[in-house]
Amino acid sequence: MPNIPAVPGSIDLMIVPGLAFDASGNRLGQGKGYYDRFIEKMSVARPPILIAVGLDCQMVDSIPVQAFDQAVDKVLLPSQAIVVKHKQAS
Repeated sequence: MPNIPAVPGSIDLMIVPGLAFDASGNRLGQGKGYYDRFIEKMSVARPPILIAVGLDCQMVDSIPVQAFDQAVDKVLLPSQAIVVKHKQAS
C-alpha cells in the first residue's frame, strides 16, 4: 500500500485519543501537543471532524485548556455520545 502523506484539506474525520474528556469537547492528551499541532496544520483549508472515543471513567467535569488546545466535535463513550454544539472554528 502506498504511503501518502496527509495535506491540509485531505482529512475529513479524525479519531483522536485522550486521557480525559469534558462535555465542552476538551481533551487531555499526553501533554506533548502532537495531535493539537497536527489538527491545526490539517485545519488550514477545511477543519476535519474530530471524534474522541473513550470509556465512561474518562469523562470529567472540566479539562484545563490553553489557547493551542483543539476541542473535539463529539465524544463517544459506552454509555453516551456527546455532541459539542459550541465548538469554535480554528
